[in-house]
Amino acid sequence: GYCENDIVIITAYIDEQISQYGSICKIPATNTGRVREKMRDNCLMKSKGVPDRNQFNRYRGIMEQLTMTPEVYLQANQTFMGGFTHANANHAGKTLHNVSSVDFTSSYPSVMLSEKFPMSRFKPIEINTAAELEKACSQYAVMMDITFHNIVASIPQECYLSASKCRDGKKVTENNGRVALAEEITISITEIDFDIIRKCYRWDSMEVSNAMYAHKNYLPKPIIE
Repeated sequence: GYCENDIVIITAYIDEQISQYGSICKIPATNTGRVREKMRDNCLMKSKGVPDRNQFNRYRGIMEQLTMTPEVYLQANQTFMGGFTHANANHAGKTLHNVSSVDFTSSYPSVMLSEKFPMSRFKPIEINTAAELEKACSQYAVMMDITFHNIVASIPQECYLSASKCRDGKKVTENNGRVALAEEITISITEIDFDIIRKCYRWDSMEVSNAMYAHKNYLPKPIIE
């Protein structure tokens, strides 16, 4: 009976979805597809599914403005880094007791609501001094290549920079895949990365190249809704 109901419930759900969408070919392949469909309709239409030409034109204008060139896409792809899930080197190989943890509930949607994102086309910007870098990072979304000389982690057990994302490294000392210190490294980062790096590293000098900026704003209201 258990095995039979495993199949019965699926076929009943498929029948329900065919009734809702009119054809098995139109059923979204994933739950994400349903969300994307609802978001698109909210961006393009008035209530009750009536198309809104003005809203459609505004939405298309935003999408066209945010469409990346191949060069900008490659730059953005280079700046991408995964989550920081690094072991504490002070406790490597030990069994720890009475530990606790903290997790954020709905972190992704909360960031989508509360933070600003690049909302214009990325354009080149020249950055020659630390003051110019500080100003750009405080005002814009920034992508850049940055070279650090004689960089060392100021929190030895928490090394933020991933060695696999660095290039042209000289005399690099790693902490389980992370850069603990180096005579020289070059990496592609964002203004958010730079804010973190200066809190947990110190260095003698740096140079910025291939810098690009975009204006930041909150996501469009139909997407937030």
